[in-house]
Amino acid sequence: MRRPVLVAVLTASAFLVLLLVSSALTPEREEWENPPELFGTRDFIAFWSGTHLFLQGKDPYQSANMLEVEREIMPHMTKAQVFLNPPWSLPLYTLVFWPPFSAARVLWILLNFVFLYGIVHVGIRLQLADDATFSTLTAMTFLPALMTIWMGQATLMVLFFALLSFYFYQQQKLWQSSLSALPVICKPHLVFLFFAWWGLTILTRKQFLWPVLFVLGVLILSGIAVLQLPEAFSLWQQADFSPLIFKTSTLPTRIRNLIVYFTGDVVTWPVLAVPLCSVLLLTIWFLYTRPDTRKHEERLLPPLFAWSIGCAPYAWFYDYAALLPLHLYVLSIIGRSTSGRRKRRWYVYALSPQLLVLTAAQFTSDLGGYYWFPWVFLGLYVIVLRNLMPAEVQAFQDDASAEPVTE
Repeated sequence: MRRPVLVAVLTASAFLVLLLVSSALTPEREEWENPPELFGTRDFIAFWSGTHLFLQGKDPYQSANMLEVEREIMPHMTKAQVFLNPPWSLPLYTLVFWPPFSAARVLWILLNFVFLYGIVHVGIRLQLADDATFSTLTAMTFLPALMTIWMGQATLMVLFFALLSFYFYQQQKLWQSSLSALPVICKPHLVFLFFAWWGLTILTRKQFLWPVLFVLGVLILSGIAVLQLPEAFSLWQQADFSPLIFKTSTLPTRIRNLIVYFTGDVVTWPVLAVPLCSVLLLTIWFLYTRPDTRKHEERLLPPLFAWSIGCAPYAWFYDYAALLPLHLYVLSIIGRSTSGRRKRRWYVYALSPQLLVLTAAQFTSDLGGYYWFPWVFLGLYVIVLRNLMPAEVQAFQDDASAEPVTE
């Protein structure tokens, strides 16, 4: 068995044993945290409860309904973990979350490790990572990815299928590509600039089969949701808990905080304005200064993921798992471009953002303060690219100075 596969299998097996033991030794408790802090449960309980309400034909977007189901599992919860994902995500979640709570929880944690290893595997296929063993260990020690698994979130699933879909697209397998993109729409705001750039690329190349298949898949999922819960979309729009009120770890939230500080006004417009401005800037760049996307276009994926999560309408530290492809790509550039003591210094430099987070965590538990995390990774990417791969930077500049490409 190849070493990276062995590492992944042994790690997953160890976690499986720990999960089974912890599940068996977890009695009814009188002091459940709210939200629950049991490994893999904090946000997973919202996915599971929302899915089961959907299967019962009940509204998963009302806190009272969610709390009722969640208290059946954890009787001492006093505040609901709300379900915010769009209705078309519910048929997809049903595939995983229909079993009883304990079984579904273990299955979801194991799937998250599969997604994590899959990100590395597809990243290697896309030439965004090199050494499989090193990349696997890097992924399994990436702080946001570990936190995603601990929270029971869906970020790794979204990232894995976004990469897989693009890989199939590069192989001209449009059916597989469009179907693989469907799970991404459970949380599309995490990679929205990637989708915007990809959409512009597809339209420029007039490959209309892909969007037709993708839209058809979304319509089928939406139809299934409406058949099971006829008012699904209206209930979603009227949900009693809007994500616009969140103060999360993103640039829009930081702008909102500055507006409150200087004016005292609580506004929500940055939550939409910042992503829209980002799409506009990306479109201008694509039309007038973009590189030739027929060559090495996969190298644009890591910075696009990082830019997306930095400007997302709302995101938390665990959503920064979307930075993993950029982290792997930067480390692969370091590994290919230098050696010896100089390489070790660059590795420490690349790992410094996570070291800063570990240091800051000793003084505060406010994860909303890490809005700078994606931008530090983008800065590191630019510095590493310019210092260790100057030929590639020159190629990008040459392409950018060329006349706009029209097809």
